[in-house]
Amino acid sequence: MLLHPKQQEIIRSQARFKIVRAGRKGGKTLLEVENLVFKATASISRLHIKKTVFTTGRKVLYIAPTQEQARNIVWEALKRRLYGVGKSNEQRLQMKVPNEDGDETTIYVGGYENRENYRGLTDVIHITFDEVDTLREFFSSWKEIFRPMFLDTGGTADFVGTPKKENPNLRRLEK
Repeated sequence: MLLHPKQQEIIRSQARFKIVRAGRKGGKTLLEVENLVFKATASISRLHIKKTVFTTGRKVLYIAPTQEQARNIVWEALKRRLYGVGKSNEQRLQMKVPNEDGDETTIYVGGYENRENYRGLTDVIHITFDEVDTLREFFSSWKEIFRPMFLDTGGTADFVGTPKKENPNLRRLEK
């Protein structure tokens, strides 16, 4: 996939937690689909993850503000990108894909309104949060639900949004 220079800069960054702030039609969704696919299919050594044994299988999450937005924003693009490679579950918005370590990774696509359903999920190596500035009580959910998922894996996260100023979530993350 050809990425424009700003997208390449984001991908090349070695930061564990990345903040992606870009305007409409800036290529955020394309970038995150490619990133999700890479995180799901690459070997652990290429991902620089500290955990090497995954008892429940590696997991990658994409979280949009609502389940409907998740389906509309990324699910169809992800299915097209992984056509013939991944096994999709339309009801659960999950896709299992083979990875370079000879195992399977599950990509979960979901809505932030269902965040409690993710509590206690293990073996998570990456989470993408889309439209972060629209997520209510984001920092308490990050601290109590999502951040603990990385305790055993040392996983990564992307926080994506537009330059809106109504909600300061991305600004707080940048600090």
